[in-house]
Amino acid sequence: MRTFRLVRDVDVTGISGTGLVAEGVEFNDGTVALRWEGPIQQPWGLIEPTTVIHPNIANVEHLHGHNGQTHIEWEDEKGDSMSEQAPEPTPDLDDEPDTEEGVDEDFDPDEEIDPDDSADPGEGGNKGTEEGDDE
Repeated sequence: MRTFRLVRDVDVTGISGTGLVAEGVEFNDGTVALRWEGPIQQPWGLIEPTTVIHPNIANVEHLHGHNGQTHIEWEDEKGDSMSEQAPEPTPDLDDEPDTEEGVDEDFDPDEEIDPDDSADPGEGGNKGTEEGDDE
C-alpha cells in the first residue's frame, strides 16, 4: 500500500483550484481510493469532499490528469513527497510455504472425503440429535 497526492497545476474546470486537490491510497491489489479536498465554496453552493474508488491508478490519471495539467506525487514511508514512480511489485504469495502454527502440513486439498465417515456423536459433533432425544 502506498499513498499519493493529486496536485493540479492548471484548473481546467474552474472548480477545485490549483495545488493539492486530493489525497489517495493505492492498495496492494492496485485498487485506488481518492479523497477530494474540501469543502469548496462555489457560486451555486458548497461542494463537500468526496471519496471515490477507482480500479487502478491509470484510471485516476486518465480521468483527472487533464493531459498532464494535474499530476500524482507519491509519498514515501516518511510522508515525504516523491515524483511519480513505478509501483513496487506485489510479492507472490506462493513463494513461501505456510509455516504458521496450527497449519496441517498433511492436508491434501485434492483428497476426496468419504461422506459416510461422519464424526462420532460422543465427541460433541451431534449431541442431542440421536433418535428418541427430546428437544
